[in-house]
Amino acid sequence: VAQIRRLLRDAELRADSLEATSVESRRRLEDLEHANRLLSQLAELAAASETSPIDLGRTALDGLQARYPDASMTAAIIGEKGPIVVARTGALPAEPHEERIDLTVSDRVVGYVRISASRPIPEEELKRAAIALEPLALAFSNALLLQELTTNAVKEERTRLARELHDEIGPGLSALGLSLDVAMFQGSERRELTDHLQQLREQVGSIIDEVRVTVSDLRSSRSQSLRSHLTEISSDANTAVDLE
Repeated sequence: VAQIRRLLRDAELRADSLEATSVESRRRLEDLEHANRLLSQLAELAAASETSPIDLGRTALDGLQARYPDASMTAAIIGEKGPIVVARTGALPAEPHEERIDLTVSDRVVGYVRISASRPIPEEELKRAAIALEPLALAFSNALLLQELTTNAVKEERTRLARELHDEIGPGLSALGLSLDVAMFQGSERRELTDHLQQLREQVGSIIDEVRVTVSDLRSSRSQSLRSHLTEISSDANTAVDLE
């Protein structure tokens, strides 16, 4: 009984502490809501047809294809795991001459366009093509920036959830298990009650194990959106793949 009273007193102190920090919690929640609105606006902008790297990649290659109809071309964005092909066009010539146009923004190479033509392409033509591909470079840069923002937001949220599970829910479940142990000890003469409490204790232990696994999973480094994963897979395909 004394053990249970102490746990109840600790719970009351925790409630007072949480109430004292409610103002700060509301302020942080408002900040998160603001960040979420901003991130949603960026996501909508990136999903628009005029800024989508996939759509712009196809448009850019179609424009180059009109100039070099007998060439094979690929447009790729350079992510954290390396190049990812976002668009392809044309058939590979019998004896291709490989040309690569790097897409740069602020001295950072964000992607490239590879041209496999049946003849060498003059340097001046490549320079003009590079100028024409500047909007594609900006689209790739925006896509990479959005990916970095999203990845950081996901990591921060996973860390917050893991901390709350570990620091708040975990100790609460452990305290509940301890209370059940005390109750079983005090009611050891009542077999039916003891069996029921034992079942509850086993369920609490199972939940604690699940919380530990969840905390470990949330603290893992893996965080990739489904679209990013599908785009990486489609980059290995021999034909263009539409993703919606």
